[in-house]
Amino acid sequence: MTGRLWILAATATAIALSGCGGGSGGSGATQAPPTSTSAPPAPPPPTASRFPPAPFGLTVSQHFAPLGWLYPAGSAEPQLIQSDQVPIRWSAEAGKYELSLPNVGSGFLEYRFPGENPYAFKLVSPSGTPLDVAVILDDGRFYDPAFGSVGLFEWITTGPGPSGWAAFGLQSTPADLPGHGVVRYLTFGSSVAGQGATNSIQFVFDFDNGTLSGDIGVAWADDWGPHEVTRYDFAQTDFARGRTTFMATFAVPGAPTEGFLTGRFMGTGARELAVAWRGPVRNPYSGEWIIASGVVLGRVCSDCD
Repeated sequence: MTGRLWILAATATAIALSGCGGGSGGSGATQAPPTSTSAPPAPPPPTASRFPPAPFGLTVSQHFAPLGWLYPAGSAEPQLIQSDQVPIRWSAEAGKYELSLPNVGSGFLEYRFPGENPYAFKLVSPSGTPLDVAVILDDGRFYDPAFGSVGLFEWITTGPGPSGWAAFGLQSTPADLPGHGVVRYLTFGSSVAGQGATNSIQFVFDFDNGTLSGDIGVAWADDWGPHEVTRYDFAQTDFARGRTTFMATFAVPGAPTEGFLTGRFMGTGARELAVAWRGPVRNPYSGEWIIASGVVLGRVCSDCD
């Protein structure tokens, strides 16, 4: 927001009147300056920005690597987003988020309801034309300020383009990783497709030996819950010293397929995680299995034992 200072300068003019009298010398009178009783005009109300501010305290342009799921138009099966499919960045020059979506186009994120809904955005082309997509953005300031390096965004297209959701943020470098020790992380929140599922995932990274273990908790979720959460240990993992990404699978007894997840460390010090997961969840009413897909954020957990 910007404020404007309005200054009203009042000036007064003194008028001296003088006259001449016959042989008796001159005489004159001074008129008092006029006074004003009117108040200065009120400044105009500030104009709220139509665009969200820089995320994560950025002062320079920054490309983000999204991690999540993309639903092609007309398909019920999501695809894991490839890094070049949904480019998203912060442009310091423009002071705006820039987002490009397949079969939709590129544009800037603009508030849909300024001052009323800080999550809801529309995508506007550089020429100012609204595109056929609505975006929900959570860059950590709204969802949980503790996530200082990673956020979530979701988009829904009304045209032929795909829909999807992903985590994005400041990916850690190898130098950000702990040099040694065992560090636990726990995920919080979930963005889920399917009939609904809740989950929390615990990761145990041994940075001395370059190993990963952990488990995932999955449960059906609906308006009649909560339903029992079942935890499944990781079956196979893929992680090594110096790696900023990781993968794991988990087996669900009786399910037609196993689950898997992929993730990356986020932020300075690698204190946060972005994780995309997909796996079977059992419908407690029909007994049928559905395949749910989710995107979650995690952070270092000091009391996970």
